[in-house]
Amino acid sequence: MNYQKVYDQLVPECMGGDNSNDNLVRLTAREHYIAHQLLFKIHKSSKLAHAWFSMFRCAKGQERQFTSYQYARAKKAHSDALK
Repeated sequence: MNYQKVYDQLVPECMGGDNSNDNLVRLTAREHYIAHQLLFKIHKSSKLAHAWFSMFRCAKGQERQFTSYQYARAKKAHSDALK
């Protein structure tokens, strides 16, 4: 699968851009999760593994639902990045 192509279709601009309105993209919670997963698969950096795994932390008052498979994949990527 071409992860870069899928990511580019979801988020046209990212990584290194500024927070100006013309550089921001509105994402649903699901799209945000997928964007983090794709970025890790593309770049395989420890920082992106941490960002992807951090998606599983719920802020107070927020509820997120993930499958055990999604959690296990992100946790393994994060764990491997810490080695």
